[in-house]
Amino acid sequence: MAQTPRPSISHRAAPRKARWDLRLLRNSPFLRRLSRAIRDENVLLFLLAMRWMSLLPPLLAFYTRSQPYPELYGVFAIALLNNLALSIFHPRINAAVTRAPWLLGFDMMLAASFVARTGGTTSPYELYMFTPVLAASFFFGMRGGFLAAMCYTPMYLAALVHARDLFGPLAFNVQEALTEVLSFYLVAIVFAYPTVLLRRLRAATAQLQNAQQELNRVETLAAMGRMAAHLSHEIRNPLSTIGGFARGILKKSDDADKVRHHAAIIADEVQRLEELLTDMLDLTHSPVRERCATNIHDVLDKAW
Repeated sequence: MAQTPRPSISHRAAPRKARWDLRLLRNSPFLRRLSRAIRDENVLLFLLAMRWMSLLPPLLAFYTRSQPYPELYGVFAIALLNNLALSIFHPRINAAVTRAPWLLGFDMMLAASFVARTGGTTSPYELYMFTPVLAASFFFGMRGGFLAAMCYTPMYLAALVHARDLFGPLAFNVQEALTEVLSFYLVAIVFAYPTVLLRRLRAATAQLQNAQQELNRVETLAAMGRMAAHLSHEIRNPLSTIGGFARGILKKSDDADKVRHHAAIIADEVQRLEELLTDMLDLTHSPVRERCATNIHDVLDKAW
């Protein structure tokens, strides 16, 4: 009869190599930093930082313009309060926008109104008006970013028309307006693509964690199997001894000395089984730890 070939050393070492590979990946500092970086919370903080940075040009406008008009202060105050509200309540706002994407329309109208009331194409809120498109790209990917840019374009053009009526022809520069509109779509592409990559990376990280959990479960089952094999071996030997001497007692029941001798051996083996089972039960229970004062020198002396 042909014998089944035994697995080679390389085959037996493959699971162990895979186990160590997964452990190295799990314990990798780069993977831990990457897991923290791809969290939604961190990307939201980036969006909030972008909003706060977009207020720097309006702040500088107070000092660079010779005569800042009063509405510039009012618009800046509204933008400041809006950023404060987003910073404080961003978890709730995140959940609300995820459930109802149309809420981003209010942010678009607010940004367009800032442009309309602060000079049109000469407005210092050029960076601020990109933030709704950035948010749409983050929450809803490339399609959401493109849809937000399409909805935002007529709002922006209407804001420029209103700014021209307020500030004159310089507030509606056609070339700059077309550049800004094209920038909406470029921002949607540039920011949405990394968002897609981050989501794929997040899914790959989750798969790696699931694989690690499955590997831990397999290792636990393998350890239980080894323990069961060892326990069966330890139990079988005393049982074989007990069975052999019990049969000897049945054969020579009239010999009192041999019966006592065999009974003593059987009692010893039974005690051995009881001690083995007690040790196994102790392994299943959590150890009771007691704290007590001790001399560290005595501990070191015993260790050496």
